[in-house]
Amino acid sequence: MRIKNAHSDDPKLECSCLSWIEHWNKNRFPNNKGSADRCFCCKKKTDELDGGHVVKIDNPDDKEYIIPLCHECNRSHSDKAFEVDENDLVKTEKSIHCRQ
Repeated sequence: MRIKNAHSDDPKLECSCLSWIEHWNKNRFPNNKGSADRCFCCKKKTDELDGGHVVKIDNPDDKEYIIPLCHECNRSHSDKAFEVDENDLVKTEKSIHCRQ
């Protein structure tokens, strides 16, 4: 799935997760069996990741999704497209996996 940075303001979380990266980790790995360790854009391995807001380029649905991005890629104003597995896209809405 081709995606790009959404360039949106950092919207408020709709759930009780403490950050967007926590929201991504809890929804992508609901049994705490993993966590993000790399930027999905530049592929740099790092423990300092943001939950970056992205939009689909192929099959756009007017929704924003969360994906782990390093600080540099998350703050980039580039429209650079990058490929991710669609299963790695996490919706911004509250889910049953969010912090209780």
